[in-house]
Amino acid sequence: MAAGNHTGQRGTFSYQELASDPGSQSPLVTDGNVAALAAFIERELYTAGIVQGNPVRKLFEDSFSVFGHDSWQVNSKLNLNLRLRYDSTSPVHDGKQDLSTFLPSHGLVLAGARLKSLYPRDWTNLGPRGGFAYQPNADGGLAIRGAFGVYFDKVNVSPFLGNSFIYNGGPNGVEENPIGTNPAISVSLQPGTLLPSDGSPIFAQASAGGFATIYSVSQNFHSPCTYNCDLNIQQALGKSAAFELGYVGSQSCHLLQLVDLNQAVLGSDFNPADFDTNGTNTPRPYYAKFSNHGVVDELQTWTNSNYNSLQASLRIHAWHGIASQLHYTWAHTLDMSSFGGAPQDSTNPDGDYGNSDFDTRNNFTAFFQYEVPSGECGLKWLTKGWTTNSTLSFRSGLPFSLDAIGDWSGTSENLDHPGLIGRPYAGTFHQATSSGVYWFNAYAFAFPNPGSFGTFRRNQLYGPGFGDVDLSVVKTTQVTERVR
Repeated sequence: MAAGNHTGQRGTFSYQELASDPGSQSPLVTDGNVAALAAFIERELYTAGIVQGNPVRKLFEDSFSVFGHDSWQVNSKLNLNLRLRYDSTSPVHDGKQDLSTFLPSHGLVLAGARLKSLYPRDWTNLGPRGGFAYQPNADGGLAIRGAFGVYFDKVNVSPFLGNSFIYNGGPNGVEENPIGTNPAISVSLQPGTLLPSDGSPIFAQASAGGFATIYSVSQNFHSPCTYNCDLNIQQALGKSAAFELGYVGSQSCHLLQLVDLNQAVLGSDFNPADFDTNGTNTPRPYYAKFSNHGVVDELQTWTNSNYNSLQASLRIHAWHGIASQLHYTWAHTLDMSSFGGAPQDSTNPDGDYGNSDFDTRNNFTAFFQYEVPSGECGLKWLTKGWTTNSTLSFRSGLPFSLDAIGDWSGTSENLDHPGLIGRPYAGTFHQATSSGVYWFNAYAFAFPNPGSFGTFRRNQLYGPGFGDVDLSVVKTTQVTERVR
């Protein structure tokens, strides 16, 4: 843990105790924050970095869409709705030759020079959609509805320039690639460096190192796509109520994920013989051709996700002064990466397939409103116009992952999972007490063996649920004919 962090426009600094610092060995220094404060006072850095050059890029996307729609009343019971949409969005661009990517055949190349664009344009985004409504009975008490559609999405610009899910020391975007007329190069100071006291520039002694870290964009880039479908049955319950039961599901493909094309061989970080004089890990896949390249993080669009749910609702309208809506959803969603981050092992991204970060298995919401009847005698201005309202919301907890802090796999990716050696919930209690909550059994997990990946998958543990009940009483008073 780094304490005493400060981030500004001119760089990032952190201070913490160093194993080589004699002060950290003192029996009087038992708090890491105190040791970090001591390092700050002594001007001894733990890490320091700055981006030199111009990181600003103004990106644009051009898009157009064509849409067709038709509705067909087949007979008195069946209605069909057919639609077709075509979308096309250009690659991100800025009209300058300052966006770059990595090609295994050529290394770093500039868009607009060797490449026409940062990635090829996707011309295949044709999305058919359709739906139906069927009422088998003349009274309209029963209705069956269904729909299916293919939807394409634009890619957010942020992952190209400001990807915040970088843990292996790679650049945050293509603007930090060391190519072009004014690249933004990240430089750093070594741990233990003393800040100058004579007012000289702090990063005068910094360098970009003997190897380069690269941010790439796949040349097989596609627009994210989602296939949605639903089927539901609605049944009227008298004149004031209706019950609905349905299935809603989706399958998404071509979702964003970051993969290190040049990931170090498992366990190679632990062997000093696997490093050259520039500090580059020699067993990396592209070392033979690009010996000065370290991490090569590539933004790709090949991961998938799926969502399946059973949804039920009950609606009551104007029944003895009561109006209410009750909804319950059971759902499950899985993916490989919920926010486009890198996997534990870039050579096996499927190993991170698991519950989505926002997977909510059970969700119940309700709304009630009751109009209190007014009396026929007495002061009507006091007894008339009373309404009570109540909302309820209950949902199960969200999943979370455990990380094995450090580089146990020896790949420098720093995304290792722990290993499972026991029962995660053995001896736990989920009720709050004066001593806190013992949510999961920490002794059921262990760091993986050096040079190996952890076996406990992401998002297998679930946090606490959420419940909320609100109640309000409202009085409406008639002041004049037009004012309440």
